[in-house]
Amino acid sequence: MGSLIDYVKWRGDLTFSSDPFNLIDNTILCNVSYIDFSYAKISKKTTLRSALSKVFREVEPDKMVLGLFIPKDIVELANLIRSTKRYGSIEVSDYVNYISIEEMCQFSAITYHLDSDTIFVCYRGTDDSLIGWQENLNMVSTFPIRGEVLAKEYLEKIAKKFKDKKIYVAGHSKGGTLALYASIYAKEDVKSRIINVFSNDGTGIMRYHLDMEKLKVIESRIIKIVPVDSVVGMMFDNICGKLIVVKSSAKKVYQHNMVSWIVEGKRFITADRISKNAEKLSLATVNLIEGMTKDERTKIALEVYDMLMKLKSNTLTDAKKEGLLILKHLNTISFKNKRYFMKFISNFIKYKEI
Repeated sequence: MGSLIDYVKWRGDLTFSSDPFNLIDNTILCNVSYIDFSYAKISKKTTLRSALSKVFREVEPDKMVLGLFIPKDIVELANLIRSTKRYGSIEVSDYVNYISIEEMCQFSAITYHLDSDTIFVCYRGTDDSLIGWQENLNMVSTFPIRGEVLAKEYLEKIAKKFKDKKIYVAGHSKGGTLALYASIYAKEDVKSRIINVFSNDGTGIMRYHLDMEKLKVIESRIIKIVPVDSVVGMMFDNICGKLIVVKSSAKKVYQHNMVSWIVEGKRFITADRISKNAEKLSLATVNLIEGMTKDERTKIALEVYDMLMKLKSNTLTDAKKEGLLILKHLNTISFKNKRYFMKFISNFIKYKEI
């Protein structure tokens, strides 16, 4: 048994033609999407090996920091795969990294060309930007969020650009939610070309938002992968597709790091269900959200946004240095919304301590 890094060392010399694409490959490519490919200046298709080499020439791997909550393991994994047959020769294209304070949006995507017939459209999860975390909060009050709209547009653009290609759609964390939305609401001719949708510990979509008829068309092709102690992946409703629960070498919330998911050969080691504690947190979160009116959900999202805009920081890493200022601005949130906010934190702390 081992990790994703062990998997790359074991099977990195096997091309997709000799050993077909699998669930583990999906998580590896989603991990790599957190790398800032803007350093590579991808204007046309180039190999993943070349793109990563350009990135690491600009920023040495041991000095690269992706964000406060984004594990360093990802950099090690990305550095490792560029020398492999399995991943190094994959071509990448159409890298997008878009952040807008005005639109409360953080969106990033990249397309991997697995072979002459198949592409892998991948959405990045929440990065280190404060606006990206604000967008996560917006999910409780707004549907679709701006990132979801951009995800659908990106998928349809890529499908049009690379006609007749079969398509995998995937993402980790918020990226998994974007993959879900884009695939469910894509045009029918695009949807018909999708092989699978992978939501890797991605938040669900509240059922009162979903067009259930559109979901039915693609639901059998949706695969959601979560760790035993999933937190992020069990937030909101989880009614879409097949659920696979995997074991992790990490504890509690740190299982969100896909590099910690345990593999044996070319499969994940699975469990029958998520832990009871994860179930409790999921139920508590859904009940808390459903206990709020739409106006209350909208107001708390706007009040937190106003609080973030008062900070001098643009990223979580920088905001960490402003602890006292954050506490000061937290007091500007109305009593009722502060109570909701603290209730969520309380549920989360109870989960960590169990």
